[in-house]
Amino acid sequence: MAGERWEVSIDREASEEEIEAVDAAFREAGLDAEIRASYGRKSLDLLPWIVLIVLPLKGFLDAFGREAGQDAYAALKRLVTQIREGRRGDKGTIVVQSRESSTTLVLGDDLPDEAYAALFELDPEEYDGAYLLWDKERGEWKDGTPGR
Repeated sequence: MAGERWEVSIDREASEEEIEAVDAAFREAGLDAEIRASYGRKSLDLLPWIVLIVLPLKGFLDAFGREAGQDAYAALKRLVTQIREGRRGDKGTIVVQSRESSTTLVLGDDLPDEAYAALFELDPEEYDGAYLLWDKERGEWKDGTPGR
């Protein structure tokens, strides 16, 4: 992942301070990211924030040092926590969309440590086209695509 620029889109409703906080979270993690408040949505109600990251899923996991075990998931959890804090702690989601496949990974704002650890045990190729969600009851990542 070294040298690859991450494409990060956040909702257009984000304030300048929130954009700067998300940018700072990526910089602190040592990740080169271009943050753009370009994700458009429409609703009569206030919508939760969203951070959309587009890059290969394997590259996303490898950027945190997949082989580093606990350090890898701690680094990812730290990034997610800093993004949430930068977005003022409100409800929201980080979505990673694979550039190479139609795989989507949803990192909700309430993931337990075991979810972060289990994420680094996944083989992204095995989940090609999946919509990966953490199943709290089963304690595992699952494909939330209807009919799968």
